[in-house]
Amino acid sequence: MKTAARFTYSAFLRGPSDILPALERGDVVLERRDGVDLVLSTTDRANASHDGLDVGAATLAQIAIDHPRFTHDLNAWRITAEVWSDPDLAARLHGEFIGDIGEVPALPWRDRAGLSGKNHRLPL
Repeated sequence: MKTAARFTYSAFLRGPSDILPALERGDVVLERRDGVDLVLSTTDRANASHDGLDVGAATLAQIAIDHPRFTHDLNAWRITAEVWSDPDLAARLHGEFIGDIGEVPALPWRDRAGLSGKNHRLPL
């Protein structure tokens, strides 16, 4: 996403005609105090972005079909990314090993990774 400009949401509400011309140069981010920012875009740019994602997804799907090892590695990467994306768990994994907290709770990726039913333990 090429961002042309950033404006406050209230500025957009007060004078949209002052902000909309910026869409000619790229997407516009509207910053809100009490919520996530909004993005204004044209349908042409949004469709092009979606088309790009579709091509990327189709390419990955074909690679996965042609190269099973890639599928295995991609799944391992995804599982690792899910674990490390939890800041609390990542901090615990980086900390000193001081014992055992017992069996890992049921997590959705355990079945997909072939770990269901096995006794896996995490350090404190």
